[in-house]
Amino acid sequence: MTSATETEDTTTQATASIETTLQFIGLDGLPIEGLTIRSTVDGKTEIHKTDAQGFAPALQAEAGADVQIEVQRIDGSYKLIDQCKAPATPSNWTYTSPAMVFEVTAELHQGQPGNAQSLLPQWSEADLGVLELAKPDSTEPPQTEPPVSEAYRQEGHNHPEQKVQAQPKPQATASNTSQTKQLSTKQQPDPARAAPAKTGAKAPIETGRDAKGNPLMVYTEKVKNWWGSWSFPWPTAAHAQPTTNQAVSSKPVAYVGEMQKQVQALIDTATALTGRIIDIGSDAYLSQAKNGTKTLEDFSAKPSKDSLSWCYKYVKIALVQSNVTAKAPAGESASTAGPELVNEKLGFSDVTAQVPDARWAAAGDVIVYRWTEATWQKRNIKEATKQLASAKADVGKTEKQALAAAKAAQQAQDAANKNPSDTKAKAAAAKAKAAADKAKAKAEAAPAKVKSASEALENAKEGKGDKVIPNHGHIEIRSYDGYISDYIHVACNAKEYDAPRIYRKVFDPMPTVYIKALLHCLREYECTDIKDEDRYSRLNYPLPSNPQSFTFNSYKKHPWADVESKPAAIKEGKASTAAGAYQITVGTWQDIFDRYWGYIPGNAFTSLMQDILAVAIIEDVDKEIKGRTLNLIRAGKVEDAVPVLATKWVSLPGGSQNAHRKVNGKPMNMDYFRSIYSQFLAEEKTKAGVK
Repeated sequence: MTSATETEDTTTQATASIETTLQFIGLDGLPIEGLTIRSTVDGKTEIHKTDAQGFAPALQAEAGADVQIEVQRIDGSYKLIDQCKAPATPSNWTYTSPAMVFEVTAELHQGQPGNAQSLLPQWSEADLGVLELAKPDSTEPPQTEPPVSEAYRQEGHNHPEQKVQAQPKPQATASNTSQTKQLSTKQQPDPARAAPAKTGAKAPIETGRDAKGNPLMVYTEKVKNWWGSWSFPWPTAAHAQPTTNQAVSSKPVAYVGEMQKQVQALIDTATALTGRIIDIGSDAYLSQAKNGTKTLEDFSAKPSKDSLSWCYKYVKIALVQSNVTAKAPAGESASTAGPELVNEKLGFSDVTAQVPDARWAAAGDVIVYRWTEATWQKRNIKEATKQLASAKADVGKTEKQALAAAKAAQQAQDAANKNPSDTKAKAAAAKAKAAADKAKAKAEAAPAKVKSASEALENAKEGKGDKVIPNHGHIEIRSYDGYISDYIHVACNAKEYDAPRIYRKVFDPMPTVYIKALLHCLREYECTDIKDEDRYSRLNYPLPSNPQSFTFNSYKKHPWADVESKPAAIKEGKASTAAGAYQITVGTWQDIFDRYWGYIPGNAFTSLMQDILAVAIIEDVDKEIKGRTLNLIRAGKVEDAVPVLATKWVSLPGGSQNAHRKVNGKPMNMDYFRSIYSQFLAEEKTKAGVK
């Protein structure tokens, strides 16, 4: 409960009725409408309901009067939330609920897998808020606490004997500020922390299903306390507690120049392996390669683009043979490699929080994926179908084997009967009978296996029952111009995999440096004459809701996503829905999410998300070979990529609108592109610690 700052000195206790404003807000900062409040002043009780802004009728009480505030529970009983003396001056009391109440409906748990968890807010360092106390010798200006009443400090406790005293005007003197511990200004509080509660709004709740098909209700906004710290207790997918399939982030990895040679050795080794069919286990291969009994050339050749579904084996071998690790990580499923890689003996660090997605990974990074539920279901159906076909084939096969074994047993018995004294014949007959009995049992069991395999297939199709195979997932090494495992590919398979995590030991940051420098160039061409940080809120054409402004202020979605009727200029092709630093149209924005992610997250147009979307567009821009243009950039061949990029960002040299682009009266031609790219590249290299 907070109290308004007092504005005048009071030397005597007031005897007139003082007005106190009461407001009730939820843990999410939204007003609680329709809450039943029971207030008691000196024994007189009144019951009211809060309005749409969370306000109850103002409390009228003489200074020093006994006050009780109660709220009605769902079962109709009342909970005492405050018991104090009325203040001597007009005050505003705001009560914040320690809990939240949601309306829900029951749903069956058997459903199709969903992605509701992806709507959870994503954690960032800014969510820590102001947590430190300023050092005693700090020269920074003090950050004072928002004014609060003593009743707020004692909330949850009874304090009927509290005395009402007049409060003098606060004096800002050197003596009282130096004796008070102040919050550090190293991390500023959330600017919105002291803002009035939202009014007329509904809690941002989305319903759906999780990856296992269970119904899930998701609160899609961050809830922050007074000091700007994210206090909502639900973990995000990226920062959830680790499971057996998820590794804990470890120490940061510093780049040193010698790493480039190690990275190149890893990439060269992994690339060579993809050209061969290594049909023995990783341990056996490494042992034979070490003692010289076999070399890579002893294995059959294959095209490097063909996958054998042996990704983990090939990556294990590449890590050891390039001397990145002394031994291979354990386990059979690629999806479980994370905890193995961050083992201190292998020495990798989990850098997932530092890398937007796999497209941005540094050369040498190892990326570990799990199959999405949809992909896992397809794999289970495929494996169950294979097992059913094998079971059916076994029925006829085992019947023939049982008949042959029975015939052989009869012949052996006949031979033994002809010569009862022949012990060898008797032993042969007994052995043949045992073999016949075994073959018969196998033949009799075969139909049951068909039935079991058939049921497993049906369950796999319906997403029920035990999985036929584990979630093996995928693992690969990021190169300068692609991805390497047991095969090589050039584009990210984001939609097949879930929760990718990126691990780093030896790396070359230059591919990411090239990407960032190129993105800065795109922003310069698409949004000229404004500060770089302002470009992320830039519009090509004003929104109908604010026709005088070429900026937007909500980053939850593309600013044109919910505009049902587009202005005539856009319908006639004279303007565009392009928005943000890279002038991405609403159609492209929707298409990228549909094809790459399959859903739209809660904050889908932040500055970081705009960067991520731009790189995804770059990967997709070359219609002949998806991924080729992005990999040209990652390899430092940026000028080779510009002609293709100009088909998407037409402001670039060679694009249809480049002729109209000028800076200080000079054309933004290829010479200008080279000059600013060199400048931005130097800046990004400095940030990355690359000489």
